[in-house]
Amino acid sequence: VSVKKQRQLGRRADHLELTMVDGEGHEQKVKWWFGDSAAIPEGNFDVVYTLRSNVFKGKREVMMEWLEARQSVQQRPKLHTRHYTIVDYRHTPVDLAKIFSTYPDALVWREGTKAVNGVDRNHLAPSPVFLIWSPPPSQTVWQTMLEIVQPQTLILLGQMPPFDEAHVLLKQLGGLLKFALNQREGRVEVNTLAALTCHTETTIHAALTWLNTHSELELTTLTPDVYQILQRSARPLQGNAVLMERLTTLIKETVAYRQFWLQQQFDKI
Repeated sequence: VSVKKQRQLGRRADHLELTMVDGEGHEQKVKWWFGDSAAIPEGNFDVVYTLRSNVFKGKREVMMEWLEARQSVQQRPKLHTRHYTIVDYRHTPVDLAKIFSTYPDALVWREGTKAVNGVDRNHLAPSPVFLIWSPPPSQTVWQTMLEIVQPQTLILLGQMPPFDEAHVLLKQLGGLLKFALNQREGRVEVNTLAALTCHTETTIHAALTWLNTHSELELTTLTPDVYQILQRSARPLQGNAVLMERLTTLIKETVAYRQFWLQQQFDKI
């Protein structure tokens, strides 16, 4: 589908109503609560939605609610396939001292933990040996990492990240936002938060939207990737189950991908 037109809803204009059109010209209106127009994929994309019963001006109707979107398969960039020497510790006990002594120059990717020294997705560089501490959050992140590093040897570990539950992720992000408020002039970048928690940027956007309506922190979008944080005098009183449902769905998708990655058979030389 693609977006034919959009308009803002709500007293604060913080919701979107999108008129979607498919390849055959069929149109459908979709509500996106606390939607970010800058996050809508360009061109054609796939959208995940849910159907709800809604009463508007005394008339009951079926309403479509936006949950998630991703670029259509036809429009995704093609990634080069490579073959690697695989050193697989995903399902075996790990002797880190032995691994690091055997591969002293390995580039270590780790996110959401300080258990080992390494880099996150925003600080990768080419390296012949690439050690993966934990399952990445999505296929897109994984393929992008491989494209940047261009390794010859992959060392695979299976340490699970610690923030794969909604309440745990929200607590961690709340702490990071308060730190940014006090130490970073109140500005945070979504890609930085994603790397610190080992999640996708889409999940972080959803979590920040929830925090914006359920905490004493007020978030204003400066750019699609940068938020300004302000301190509210009081926490909002009303909750929004739709936002939590969306966040939970996204985290479940990430957990499912991590499990797939742990079982995936990689090409070997």
